[in-house]
Parts: sequence; C-alpha cells; structure tokens
Amino acid sequence: MIAALAVLATMPGVQPQWNWTAYPVSEEAAVVNPAFLAWQPDFLLSAGFTMSDSAFERVDRASVAMPGMGLSGYWNSGSDIRTFTAGSSLPVIGGAFSLGTSYTWFDPTAHSDWDGKSFWILGLGARPVEWLSLGAMRRGGVTAGGIEHGAEYRIGASVRPSGPDITLSADVSFIDSTAGEGWSGDPAFSGGLEVRPLDGLTLRACGSEHGFSTGIWTDFGNLGLGASSSFDDEGEYGGTRGGVRITGRPRENLVPERGRFVRIVPGEFTEERTRGFFSPCSRSFSEDAMLLAQAAGDPSVSGVIVDLRRGCGTQAQAEELRGLLADIRSGGKPVVMYANSAGNMEIYLSSAATAFYCHPSGEVALSGLSATGLFLRDFLDRLGIYPDLLHVGEYKSASDMLTRSDMSDAQREAETALIRSFELELFSRVTAGRGLEPAAVRSLLERGPMTPEEAVGAGLVDGIAYQDEIEDRIESETGGSPRSEDLGTYSDRQPVSDEWGPGEHVAVIVATGFITTGRSGSAFPIGETMGSETIADLVERAKSEPGTRAIVLRIDSGGGDALASEDMLHALQQAGEEMPVVVSMGAVAGSGGYYIACAGDSIFADNMTITGSIGVISGKLVFAGLMERLGIASETLTDWPYAGMSSMLSTYTDEQREAMERMIDDSYRLFAGRVAEARGMTFEQVDSIGRGRVWAGADAVANGLVDRIGGIEDAVLCAAGMAGMEEGLPEIEVYPSPGFFGSLPSSPLGILGLTAGGEAGSVLDLEALRLLQGRLYLMQPSAVR
Repeated sequence: MIAALAVLATMPGVQPQWNWTAYPVSEEAAVVNPAFLAWQPDFLLSAGFTMSDSAFERVDRASVAMPGMGLSGYWNSGSDIRTFTAGSSLPVIGGAFSLGTSYTWFDPTAHSDWDGKSFWILGLGARPVEWLSLGAMRRGGVTAGGIEHGAEYRIGASVRPSGPDITLSADVSFIDSTAGEGWSGDPAFSGGLEVRPLDGLTLRACGSEHGFSTGIWTDFGNLGLGASSSFDDEGEYGGTRGGVRITGRPRENLVPERGRFVRIVPGEFTEERTRGFFSPCSRSFSEDAMLLAQAAGDPSVSGVIVDLRRGCGTQAQAEELRGLLADIRSGGKPVVMYANSAGNMEIYLSSAATAFYCHPSGEVALSGLSATGLFLRDFLDRLGIYPDLLHVGEYKSASDMLTRSDMSDAQREAETALIRSFELELFSRVTAGRGLEPAAVRSLLERGPMTPEEAVGAGLVDGIAYQDEIEDRIESETGGSPRSEDLGTYSDRQPVSDEWGPGEHVAVIVATGFITTGRSGSAFPIGETMGSETIADLVERAKSEPGTRAIVLRIDSGGGDALASEDMLHALQQAGEEMPVVVSMGAVAGSGGYYIACAGDSIFADNMTITGSIGVISGKLVFAGLMERLGIASETLTDWPYAGMSSMLSTYTDEQREAMERMIDDSYRLFAGRVAEARGMTFEQVDSIGRGRVWAGADAVANGLVDRIGGIEDAVLCAAGMAGMEEGLPEIEVYPSPGFFGSLPSSPLGILGLTAGGEAGSVLDLEALRLLQGRLYLMQPSAVR
C-alpha cells in the first residue's frame, strides 16, 4: 500500500496516493472506490509506513482484502485519529460491471473532534473491454469541530493504449455542501500514469493543481515492496510513504525463478474435471495440456519429470502428451521419465524423453498392438435371451457382440486397418525417438518381454533407478539441484492476470460418455452418460459467457442415442452462427460422437483416435425364452399389427421388421446427409467410407472425415485464430465443472451401484435395454492395446 498526497484532503487520516477512481490499487480500493473489490483476485495483506527525510517514522496503516471484500485501518498517534474502513462489492452483468460500498468510522475513544464520526462511500465500476476502465464514487459528508466537510463526487477513466504495460488515468471531482446548498468550489482535475518497464517493476506518477507524487513498486512473487514521495505545487518535498504486501497468489517477479522441474502423472489425467466430496476440483486433460504448452516457453521451468507408474492415459492422450513433451525437449529442456514397468504406450511416450529410467524389478515389453472383440451370443442363447437387432452397414458391428459368436469379415478388416495405422504411429515414433533401426524394432517385437538390464542394452531404456533417485540423476547430469513441483502447484504459481474486461477466452466443452437424452449421469452397465440437455445447456452457457470468443468441443464418446445426437448437433450449429466451433477428438469420436463433430468449422484428431462408424443400429432383446425357462407364461392381446412392437416378450413380426428397417435406413440417410453437408461431400462419397466402418485419425484425414492431425492445444490455437484473438496461448474455460459436493449419486440406490446421478436426475440400469428400442448411432467398443 502506497499512500501520500491528497488531491482534495477534506478528511483527516490517511489519503490514498493513487486516487484513481477507475484504477485503484488493490490495497486502497475500499477507500478509493469499493466497487473494484469485485476484481480483487485473491487474499491480500498489506502494511504501510511513513518516512521523513529518509528516516523511518512509524507504521500507520494496514489492510486486508479478498475477492469482493476489504478492510483497512489507519492510525496517527500525533493527532489521536484512528479510522477503520470495511467494504464489499458485487460483480454484475457477467463480471464486466460492479457495485460496491464501504463504511468508514473514526475511533470513538481517540479523544478528538472526529470521535464517533463516520461516512459511506458508494462506488460503481466498469471494465467492458480490455483497454478501458471506468469508475464513479460518492463519499458522504461529515461535520466535525464546527467544520463542514462536504460530500465528494468523483468520476474517472483509465485506458491502456497498448496493454497492461501502460495505464493512463484521469479524474474529476466535486464537493457538495452538507447543508444542501449545492456545489462548493470548482471541479478539481487530476491525472496519472503507470508504466511497467519490466515484469515485477511498476513506476507511477500522479498530479493535480495541488502538487504531484512519484512512486515505485516491486513484486517478487507473493511479496511486494514499494515507496512513493509527494511534492506540493511549488515542488517542496512533503514526505515519503512505503508499503509491503503479501498475496495469496503470486504477481510477476522482478527476479524470475529458475530451476523448476514440473512433475506430471499421465495416468491421473481425466478428460472431465472431477471433484470428490468436499474436495478441490481437479483439472481436465485440456487444462493439463495447455499448462504443459505454457511450460515449454516458461523460462522458470528447466525441465519436466514424467511419472509413468500409473500408466499413460488413453492412447490419444499419450499421443498428445508426447507431442507436448517433444516441444519441451526441442526447446533444450530435459524431459525425464520413470516407470516401474514399460509396455507399448510407456515406450512410445519415452521416445520424447531425454532420459528414461525403469525400476530394477520391472519388466519392459515392446509387444505390438492387438484388438479384441467380445461376443455374447452363445451366452444369451443359454439364458434364453434373443437379440432381435438390426443395423445399416456391413461394418456396423456394435450389435455383433450380441448377435454373433465370432468376428465378422467386415469387422476383422476394419480392426486390422485400425491396428496397422496405430502401429505406424507407435513404431515410427519409437524408431526415431529412441534412435533405433526398423529392423531392430522388429526384432524387439519378436523377442517379447525383457528385464530392465536387457532393455538398456536394447536401447529402449536409458538407465535403472528407484523413483527416489530420479532427482539425484537429474542433478548429476545437469549440474544443478532441481526443485520439482507437481502440475497443480505450477498452475497455482502462475502470476495473477491483470487484464481488464471479461477476459477473452476459448470455451472448451468436454463431451464424454454414452450419448443419451436428458441430463448427464452414469448407469450400469453403460457407464458415464452424456445427456443432450446437459450439453445443450453447456453450449448456451459457454457462448453467453462474456469474453467467450470461440468454442472447442472435446469429444471422447463412442456414440449412443440418435435423437440426442441430433439435439446436440443442433445446439452446436446454433453456436456456430455466433462464433467459431472447433472439434478436438480424443481417444474415440465414433458414430454419435462423430455425428456431433459435424458442427465443427474444423475437426482435429490424433493419429490414434478412433472415429467414423457412420451407421445405425436398433432393435430389442427378447426375454421370452428366459421367461419360459423360469416357468413364467405371457399372452398379448391386440387388434393392431404394431401395438406390441416394443415388447421384450416377442420377436418382431415380418411387418414390424420391415418397418424397423425403413426407420433405420432413414436414420442412416440423415446421418450420412449431415456428414455430406458438413464435409462438402456427396451422399455416395460418405456412404463409401461409412456403413459403420471405424477409422484411425490419420486415415480419417485421408478420406475427408477429419481436417487435421492435432491435439487439444492445436484445436484451441485454431479456434483462437479463427476468432481473431491475439497470438499466443489463449486462456481457456472448461465446461462442465462439478459442483461443491462433487459427483455424488442422486439417490440412495446410487450408493449401492444401482443408479448413478448426474447434474440432475438419474439413469436406471434398464436404460441400455430401453435405448436398443430406439435408433442408435453407436460404435462397437474397440479394445486396441
């Protein structure tokens, strides 16, 4: 807190040095314009002192602030005056405007003319854009010792012509008589300048007809120090005030940190944010990826440590992570990885490392990929359950797991192509990153599992170490002592942004799970569900949020309900009329997952993304055989051919089957038509690559289903560019975010696993059976590992 010259010193006590109504410094907001407490980013504690002729006199003020609230005090033993100020504020209209008030009272025990006096300050603030801040305030009047101190009205504006490095401020104020006789005196004008020539260094100056002040402020992360001096209108020195400030989150650092190593655990990455009961909210994979992209260019980060003991996440996450780590490595920073044991994905990820260590008792195996299909027909026959299912497209194998006992030729063809495309990415990266010849990689594939010592000799591992020895290895190789911190700590230690306005950002909507109508949730056995109403609400919320310039839809879904997919596509297309919509495909964006991707102005996928599966299935499971075995009889009476069509106690009649086939043919034509319209193709072109076939990301680019290979970072940068945002990594806002109580069952049965709640409502275990009676854009679960 820096305070000195009073432009209109009508009240005793401390006067704010930087009396800028539209740009009060954090420590002084409660006494300058309490509306700006709404933009206080974190907890703040400050203390100030007075100096004269370079000699320390006394500590005379202190303040505490947090978002929306502030409290400050001033004391002067010489004049027996002590004041206390408490303020609060409320942001409105998406945070672009604010209202605030503060109350100042004089200590009634100080034995002066001001004992027990008080006044209110009412304030307004507006930061509608990043370059303009507006403020207005009214401070109440007080009569003390026979002297009238009229109410003060002040309005001001601050502008940033080239960003936060330069701020210009101007204010005009008026004094009103407390006797109601109108304005007293002429309006007073003042102006100010703030310049930030270096990170962590701020120079300020302000002036009026009464004099001027100059000051300097320095920040060292969470600690700030500064001082200022005041002069009267004839240039006579009036004294110096200094201050010290401690904040909950760091500011820019005049002495930048060095030598930090960021530690990540890929196996803990999740596409959606999660929160346990009364626990902090975890980050999404999108946020983790953007933090790593930021670390690549952060001079305070000297390297990255990757803990692979919990795995690598999905194959798409591993691919995106590998690309981010390769960027960090190409910038000259070491990337050190550690694993207890290493399989295909660990070895793939380690190809971006400068050093890869394995536990002495671990196992290393570059074994190649395989795909496994699960087929339940024989099991259902034994139970007396008949899968009366239909599908469009010979590759649409989602229903095969229920209707067949083995893999069809079409599924075998598609799965084989998928494996080979994935293996091309896997082996090419391992070959190049580990410096191996293709023949050597083939030899390793045929060799099978090996010990860590053998893996070192084969060039797959760089060394053997225990986990607690990794930092010692780094120290011996770099000559410095690394200070490691996890990605969450690194995120928390990012300097607080001082941008004005709502804050331009890209909204990232995570769309993951089995697609259903209604609200998102989960249900056994289909797992997490993605509700059409939930996604539509998130899209509406994201595009309506002040500062949202573009939307990125992050998809990780094998599809689901056709009607729900259409509703989500519709909501995204409406958003696309107002701003760019870019799609980032994760591990899977198939069938309904690809359907909603058609809303994207540009579609990104990873090489190891599974996508496509343009096709439809429908039908029902018939339990008549099971009922008969259990000794339960049933009989249906009706005069109409389609009345019992949805019954699970009888198979479709010929008429009903023909009707179902017409319906799913129509759905297929709708699906293929949506793709043709979005991708600039004909129906015949879509049909030639559709009919239920799945594709790897690289192949989907080749056949036109996807625009580019890239991860979430690439999609965000693309969206920001399409929206005309400034170059560099943009801010992102991720949706959805779990509530305070986390992801809890919405009913007592959910605790037993019988139901599971989402944002609203729940999905019963029979939901999967009900869905089969509708039309599904659903792909066969594909286990490629």
